Amino acid sequence: MSSNPVYAFFATPKSFGPFILRMLLAAVFVYHGGQKAFGLFGGDGWSATLLKWSGESGMGFPVGVTVTVMLVEILVAITMFFGFLTRLAALGVMVVMTGALHYVHAPQGIASSEFPFSLLMIAIALFFLGGGRLSVDRAISGQLLPGLGGY
Repeated sequence: MSSNPVYAFFATPKSFGPFILRMLLAAVFVYHGGQKAFGLFGGDGWSATLLKWSGESGMGFPVGVTVTVMLVEILVAITMFFGFLTRLAALGVMVVMTGALHYVHAPQGIASSEFPFSLLMIAIALFFLGGGRLSVDRAISGQLLPGLGGY
């Protein structure tokens, strides 16, 4: 494996494991991000989510945080599906899920925290593994050092 940091950022195994984890995160974030940003799947949509999360009678988050969370959720859905910038997207999931655990789910107890904690663990795994087979990251890393091929 190369010491080139760009290659290290995109390098990923041939395994289907990361692919399966990516598809799971993509599906979850299409659903939840779609609810928040676009009102899909019975969700509130952009304006109502802003009011609910950052309005006076809402959860009290700053508008910038609310907008960032919605954008990250949509971008994560897209990037995880294609396996492009998987580690960066996983970092986004880690930040969002840590915030969700701390501010939303932990006060409600352990049972409420299981799902976001599972998503956090999947994101940590993908942060270390990369996108796996059938990812743009794998294609990029193969072009950076095509002679190595094995990893």
